[in-house]
Amino acid sequence: MATQRKPSLDPEILLGEILIDAHGDDEQLWALHAGIKDGLDLPMDVHVIGEPLSLIAIDHDGNARRGPLAVAALGGG
Repeated sequence: MATQRKPSLDPEILLGEILIDAHGDDEQLWALHAGIKDGLDLPMDVHVIGEPLSLIAIDHDGNARRGPLAVAALGGG
């Protein structure tokens, strides 16, 4: 029986694993979007500048200047 490898918590290693096959800025942004989206169990409670929010999605529309976006709603726990 194969054991599942525990993901690293080191940001450099995580980014290396997410971006390993991504070439160019556009592919790297899409890979980052997919890696974050796949790695989070949404929705989840978060705080931004002390304000409780609910993170409901990670989105990316292909705009390289903006990059991936966190979609949140007021009223997190």
